[in-house]
Amino acid sequence: MRLRALLGWALAGLAFAAAPVSAAVIPVTSLVDSLAGPDCTLRAAIVAASTDAPVGGCAAGEPDLDRIVLGPGTYQLELSGAGEDMGIAGDLDVRAPLQIIGAGPDLSILQWNGTPDDRLLDVIAGGSLVLSGITLRHGSAAGQGGLIRVAGTATLHNCKLIDGQAEVGGGVAVGPLGTLTVDGCEIAGNVADGGGLAAGMRATVMIRNSRIHDNQSLTQGGGGILGSLAHLIVEDSEVADNRANDTRWGGGGLLILGGDLALRRSTLSGNSATDLAANGSGLHPHLDESGGGALSLRGARADIENTTISGNRADQTWLGGGGILAVFSDVRIAHATLAGNESERSTPSTGAASIARWDNDRPQAELHLTHSLVTASGRQCFPVAAITGLGNRIDDASCGPQSGSLGPVTGLDPALSANGGLGRTHGLLVGSNAIDAGPSICTGAAGLPLSVDQRGVTRPQNGACDLGAIEIAPQTSATIISNATPNPSLLGAPVTVRVMVSGSVTAPTDGQVTVMASSGETCVDSTPSANGGSSVVFDCELVFATLGPRLLTASFGASSTHGDSSSAPWSHAVITTLTLGPEVLPNGSFGSPYSAMLSASGNGSSAPYGFAVSAGMLPPGLVLTPAGTLAGTPTAAGGPFEFAVTASDSSAAGVGGPFTGTQHYSITIAKADQATLTALANPASIPYSGASTVSTTGGSGTGAVNFAVTAGGGVCSVSLQSVTGTGVGTCTVTATKAGDNNYNAATATVDVEVLPAADLEISNSDGTPYAIAGSFVEYEILVANAGPLGVLGARVQDPVPGGLSSVLWTCTPVQGASCPAASGSGGIDELVDLPVNAVLRYVFSASVSAAPGQVISNTATVTVPAGTVETDASDNSASDVNTVVTEGLFADGFEAPPPT
Repeated sequence: MRLRALLGWALAGLAFAAAPVSAAVIPVTSLVDSLAGPDCTLRAAIVAASTDAPVGGCAAGEPDLDRIVLGPGTYQLELSGAGEDMGIAGDLDVRAPLQIIGAGPDLSILQWNGTPDDRLLDVIAGGSLVLSGITLRHGSAAGQGGLIRVAGTATLHNCKLIDGQAEVGGGVAVGPLGTLTVDGCEIAGNVADGGGLAAGMRATVMIRNSRIHDNQSLTQGGGGILGSLAHLIVEDSEVADNRANDTRWGGGGLLILGGDLALRRSTLSGNSATDLAANGSGLHPHLDESGGGALSLRGARADIENTTISGNRADQTWLGGGGILAVFSDVRIAHATLAGNESERSTPSTGAASIARWDNDRPQAELHLTHSLVTASGRQCFPVAAITGLGNRIDDASCGPQSGSLGPVTGLDPALSANGGLGRTHGLLVGSNAIDAGPSICTGAAGLPLSVDQRGVTRPQNGACDLGAIEIAPQTSATIISNATPNPSLLGAPVTVRVMVSGSVTAPTDGQVTVMASSGETCVDSTPSANGGSSVVFDCELVFATLGPRLLTASFGASSTHGDSSSAPWSHAVITTLTLGPEVLPNGSFGSPYSAMLSASGNGSSAPYGFAVSAGMLPPGLVLTPAGTLAGTPTAAGGPFEFAVTASDSSAAGVGGPFTGTQHYSITIAKADQATLTALANPASIPYSGASTVSTTGGSGTGAVNFAVTAGGGVCSVSLQSVTGTGVGTCTVTATKAGDNNYNAATATVDVEVLPAADLEISNSDGTPYAIAGSFVEYEILVANAGPLGVLGARVQDPVPGGLSSVLWTCTPVQGASCPAASGSGGIDELVDLPVNAVLRYVFSASVSAAPGQVISNTATVTVPAGTVETDASDNSASDVNTVVTEGLFADGFEAPPPT
């Protein structure tokens, strides 16, 4: 489009206002695009509002103001017919006062279905529109306004304008004398000459609280905004990442052709203007005028204040102006930050990274820069001495005059960041030479007082204005005592107080914290440590000399970036802890008297002290007195008995008393030894196979007594309390009385002697009770051993009785034995060996020398050797008694008793 076509468009702003109470509300009930049918469509609702007559399923509008309410959903236009202005087809024509209220830009969406046939909305001259809570997208117009065209008055609030295409104003374009207000909207991804928004002759545009980004201009320029003989105001907004590629006039962010621009509290970043096609002009065919990465001004007037122009670029242009290109224009800039803008100049001897000016044909044009920051790589301004004004910091001398610059910029944060407010800015670092480098009264582009910075922070903060777009206000800080450890603390012991200080935006990097106790102690720390996020921590140490409760208060100050603040009081108590002694108590024994004395001490404590068992159990039989005496006689063994003793002092409550201390103890009560245990054996000596009974006396407790042979096991055995001889010799029997809960086990021993044993037997008989005087008698003597042991050296005796003479005897083994002598004369007196069951036969023969009437008594004996027990002595002696008679026979030949 030619320049004169651009000059025919205008755009103006109108503040969003609530609908009058009398406004007719027309709810839309259908997403389709139609004028007929029972449902109320958006197209039908707009026509009904414009004609004040019912259309389709929509009620009639009212003569004054109508409101159309859209629910969530995508409303798609389908009725083609561009160029028609009654709303019957093509775009939706607004001819009367109207509000269209959606459910929110992410919920209510208006777009063309398929390939766009027209723009979406057209505000006809005389009509007015308030649009809120809606996204307009995917529209296209051969002329002006890819999404919306305004020839009357329009207010766009809380909206999105996306993906529009047109010859002028891809998102929105306004006709002559139009008025537009854009508030809280996003305009993005649109393509045209004046890609996002175009405003023409005598139009007024107010843009605030909005973001215009990623739009593109194809021919004339103005990737984000194009103003032609219009009045534009941009406040509290961001124009970012827009492009004006191979265009006639450049202006990646904004192109202002005539008219005026007021740019306040806004950010222009990432915009670009290039001219790879080497466009010139008719008047100056060798002058490539397509620079101005952020802003290109042609015969215009601009006031710029509290604004950041950062990271914009102008490539392949003769004049460059990565930030601003001003041709035949008056520009006043105050408190602006131009940082990191670049220009890849097509003529190395010309061009500028930040500001380029061309006014050879209009020498009276002025570019006035005050109290601003200009920093980038390369030359800042072209031509040299292109600007006037004082109090700036500029990286080089290209901008002139020298008196206008305070020297290069230092301490500017290179990152474009969210530092508060609506747009991104470059912060001033601690120590920056821009801080407090201005006058005491801040003035704007028009020379009027400037009371706030780009973010709305009050200027000045410290009695002098900061240079550039932002005023570094000491951030508000918040101080809290996060801990005081230990709490309570001991008298005289160090207490570490941790204080956290948080900044309203970023963490403090300097300053100091003072902690004061209500008892008068203070400590200071000026070395903050990072705590994550926007907070730091300080630590300082207090030592208290008095007991009792107190309040701690922390105050933060002396920071170059943050204001002072104080914490709420923190309660802290100083106590003393009693130490009990001894640390370990002695163990005791069952039944033995026990006594121990406890003591207590503590720094600042007051006697007397009281003692009590506070946990666990004392050993049975012991008692702890309040004075600390632990005494008694343990009545039960065991343990360990675990218990705690708590001591309390006599300090008053006013200082936090009484103070206490606790000591844990463990006492084991050992078992006692039993009384002397004595073992007895009755009898103490037994024969082989004989038995003895063992028993005990003495001992203590309830333990059972058990007996066992502990020596001489082959001599005897024991069962319960009975000892049986099983050999010959001595055995030891040990009695063990078992321990019980209170007594240890006890033992005693007794020896049992087991002697050899045998049952010797002897018989003696001559077979008759009579002996004939003068005749011969013969006795048979049998000696036997019935056991249980064999005998060596048993004595067999048969002395010659009175009345006998001429004694001869013989010895014959009968079973298992041998005779020491086979025969002999006189009485028998022999030591014989008799194995068990052995038998010897003696025959004792003698002449009867006794007179008739006398009695002859012959007695034979057998005795065990010394050390051998005779188990049955009743048969160790045998006697035969004969009465001496005369010889005589009965007539029948039988012996007859002698006459009496």
